[in-house]
Amino acid sequence: MADRRDRSLTPVSIHINVSTIQFSRNGFFDRFMEIVEHYGVDPSLIVIEVTESIMIQSFDFIMPVMNRFIERGIRFSLDDFGTGYSRLNYIAALPISSIKLDKSFVDKMHESNAHTLLLKNMANIARGLRFELIAEGVESTHQMEALKRLGFDAMQGYLFSRPLSASHFDEFPGFCSGECPD
Repeated sequence: MADRRDRSLTPVSIHINVSTIQFSRNGFFDRFMEIVEHYGVDPSLIVIEVTESIMIQSFDFIMPVMNRFIERGIRFSLDDFGTGYSRLNYIAALPISSIKLDKSFVDKMHESNAHTLLLKNMANIARGLRFELIAEGVESTHQMEALKRLGFDAMQGYLFSRPLSASHFDEFPGFCSGECPD
């Protein structure tokens, strides 16, 4: 991110997966913010992805730490939603900006009307709570079109790209690194 800024390229948001162990370590917040400040990165471009298990196992410890990050402009996303406890009462209480729905839901959405109904209702809940809803594991145009119809805000998966190195990111078709056309 600092390299992009130094080369006067368009800033991009970055999502960073953080494990329960990392997040629970003493000094994690201070060390994370030290790195952000050292490189002069805009904290509003950072989204920390945490799993449901972090919230369930350590809710009382995690919330104050999350709030410290949020005060500094960093956002949170609930990653792999639907694979753990999926307790909706926690989602309503969490200071998150987005939910990433686990790939297993995308894989099963054409198996039955029940799976499609679950996806539709998750999209409605996310919209109602004003969370961005992201579908993980999109591998076909059929999946992409169905998810668009259900109201998903964003998608990721091999349909769009395999993971890219930083050096190949700016060359990715569909990413605009300078003046973007309308």
